[in-house]
Parts: sequence; C-alpha cells; structure tokens
Amino acid sequence: MCALNNDEKYNIMNELLEPFGFSYLASQDILVSRTDSDKSRSGCRFYLVLYRLPIYFDYKDKTWLVELRRGQYGINTGGEIDIYYADRILNQREIKSTPFYSVSDNEMPQLSFCLFRKGVRIADVLSRQWWLSAFSMGRFSEPADLFMQASISFPSQEMVWAFVKSLKAAGYTKEDFNVTLNTVTFYFAGSSIRPRRLHRIRDAIAQLINQFWYSMYLFVTRPFCLSLDRLLYLYYYLPHIFFKMLHINKYNKLNQQRRNRS
Repeated sequence: MCALNNDEKYNIMNELLEPFGFSYLASQDILVSRTDSDKSRSGCRFYLVLYRLPIYFDYKDKTWLVELRRGQYGINTGGEIDIYYADRILNQREIKSTPFYSVSDNEMPQLSFCLFRKGVRIADVLSRQWWLSAFSMGRFSEPADLFMQASISFPSQEMVWAFVKSLKAAGYTKEDFNVTLNTVTFYFAGSSIRPRRLHRIRDAIAQLINQFWYSMYLFVTRPFCLSLDRLLYLYYYLPHIFFKMLHINKYNKLNQQRRNRS
C-alpha cells in the first residue's frame, strides 16, 4: 500500500469495481453507480435498513415509478434514485404484481441528489441514467439521520406535471418541491413506507449486526482514513470481506426487471 501512489490506487480500485457496476469518486471518497451498471442481482436483504419513497405516475399510456431510498447497506451508508415504467397504465391493485422495466438509454433522465447525514453532506452526485446511487463505505447511520435533496430533469413539461401531481398525492405541498423548466427538485426526509412491527424488530437486529461489523471494519483498517486506502487494504489482506462489501446493490424488488435491449 505504501509503495502505491494515488493514481495507481485509483486505477486499481476502479478496475476492481467495474464488474460490480461502480466507480470510485475521489473528490468525495464515495462509490457511485456507473451508467452501464446492472442492478438485477438479487440476494439476502436482511442487512439493508432503508427508508423508501416510491412515486407512481401515469404518462403516455404507461405507469412510471420513481423510487428513492436512503439508509444503511450493511456497513455502508448510501442513497439511490431509480426510474422504471410498466408497459401500460396500471390500476392500484396491479402495481404490486406487474413487472416494471428500466428505461432505455435514449430515455434516461438526468438524476441528481445530495445526501446529508446529521446536516453534513456526504454525497453529491449527478448523472443521466436509470439508476443513480452513491455509497459512503464504512459509515454507520440510522436512516432517520439521513436527508436527501433530489432533482429529476424530465423530457417534457407534461411529464413534469404528471410527476408533480403524484408528489402532491403523496403528501407534498408547494413548499416541499420546486419546478424549474423541466426539472423537479424535492426533499426526501421521512418515509412513505411505514414498517410493520415485525419489520421494525428485524431492522433493529440488522442494525446491531451492521454496527458490529462496522466496528470490526474500522478496527481492521485502522491505519488508514480514506475509503480508497481502507478498501484496497481489505482487498490485499482480506479479499473475501472486500468483495462482500461491494454487494451493496443486491436490493431489487421481484417485480422490477431489467429489459434486455439490442
């Protein structure tokens, strides 16, 4: 580790991250999703403790879904924005059982968000894609400690107002969002998904486990401060733990399927 300069470490890290659909953003010391990433891998969600905000709206004979998430992904803190669509207009009963598809490359909107932890900004990302995510590796948070400011640039004013209508239906007031041309900026502070008692118990247990492994991570990588150095140290010293930490994109609803496109 001491023999590598920053450019060498940066290049090695991005080579390791590419198969997982991520890249390392040195200016913020975070991992971000690549435009060509595939979030379709599934797995155990026990260690994910997230607040979710799904917004469904109808536009051009399709039901669309914009979903925001923030919270604890194992021992990592992060946030995400996804955009999907169904192939027709859905009624309320069909939403949970109908497949949703990620948008094609030429339909990708510009997504951006700032993620704050107890008032301190820990990620600020912007990209034109269907899944925008950012993760602060080896950081422990409660979802309630996190606050997200999100912006979405839609292709038309008609789509903007269809989305705004659903924001209002979800409880947002005029003070909670801003529309500038085709861009909607809004805040994700609480959660529209109220966890049941069993889920709250599960989340509490998961956070205890997450906190234990977070403490272990800090102990093992204690000679270093940056995530770049900590992660590379794990790769050389404990590669199994390194790759386990990168399985942060396992979250995927069974009814959200990536459409293969030519």
